[in-house]
Amino acid sequence: PTDKTSITQYGTPAEFLSSVSFLLGRTTQTFITGSEGGFGANRVAAASLLGAESVTKKGKTYYEVDCVTRTADGNEGGRHHLISGTVSNGKLYLF
Repeated sequence: PTDKTSITQYGTPAEFLSSVSFLLGRTTQTFITGSEGGFGANRVAAASLLGAESVTKKGKTYYEVDCVTRTADGNEGGRHHLISGTVSNGKLYLF
């Protein structure tokens, strides 16, 4: 459930992504590392926003977000995420 009546109440599409960033995974440990694999010091994961837009279909506003996440586990290509979300009847729907 959400107290919001529209997806636009989450802010911009990029701000919306910040509010649902747990979907991309979070590091549960603290790491002390040098700059490795293109990551900053003490970081082992990164997310890059490739695109974000607002789309209206049949009177309902959707946010569509395109991003890539990378981790320092040797998977240099990363994972591509396409996230679409809307609010309807007091619920946040994510696709």
